[in-house]
Amino acid sequence: MTGTPEQRERFAHQVFRWCLQRHGEAAKPTPTLIGLNAPQGTGKTTLGVDLLQRFAHAGLRAVVLSVDDFYWPRATQQALAAQHPDNPYLQQRGYPGTHDIALGTATLQALLHAQPGQRVPLPQYDKSQHHGRGDRVPQHLWPIAKGPLDIVLLEGWMLGFAPVALELVAHDPALAEINARLADYRPWTERLDALLHLTIADPTQVVTWRCQAEAHARAQGRPALTPAEVEAYAQTFVPALALYPAALQAAPPLSPPRYCVLPLGPDRLPKSEAPPQFNRRHRVQQVKT
Repeated sequence: MTGTPEQRERFAHQVFRWCLQRHGEAAKPTPTLIGLNAPQGTGKTTLGVDLLQRFAHAGLRAVVLSVDDFYWPRATQQALAAQHPDNPYLQQRGYPGTHDIALGTATLQALLHAQPGQRVPLPQYDKSQHHGRGDRVPQHLWPIAKGPLDIVLLEGWMLGFAPVALELVAHDPALAEINARLADYRPWTERLDALLHLTIADPTQVVTWRCQAEAHARAQGRPALTPAEVEAYAQTFVPALALYPAALQAAPPLSPPRYCVLPLGPDRLPKSEAPPQFNRRHRVQQVKT
């Protein structure tokens, strides 16, 4: 995430306030499940870590999960690619079809109903494995969340997307197959209590951002894709990002303010036209545990 430290701090605090508002409105015995949809490279992981610290400071018990943590293991992904050799969207992780939906659903269910002291393993996916192609972390190394929880934050670039009309994908049979697979993700969307949708005007921006992220990983000596590999990988997401964010805005799974759209600029920071409910003041109260 670029911009000045002050701008990044203000953005993170705005998101934190919005999450608190939604948590306060939920008023239910189970944790508030808040979704964060944002394109690749916007800094979702960094924002999630920041929010986790803010929740803890406010006395809220929270966990942050990524849709990426539910990817199939490498061997299963390779088998999927071999079964669909003509579909470029299934040749690597990322698109609908490359996730273990049952694992994600079971994890969310366990977190939302965790009793005091109950331990819930949190799946982890290591993107640095296999020269940047990734693999699931062995289960005995997964971190553990303990119930009860107040907030579960789930982030992902395709979270909340749903199938669109067939005529919108008829020009691309491979994308039409992906479109059909989106229906399988309904169990995740239906559990959401709120969804913050960060959008960008130019979907090709993700190519630049992903290339920057991989270059940073290489500079730190971490396994990463080559510049050519990461550019080709990021380009495969452009068709989906040109279609599904607008479709989500047209037919969101939740009503405002539980669904909120926030446009981002090339600096990964909000544009000036942020919706009023996002900027509304909210008093942060300490929660006793």
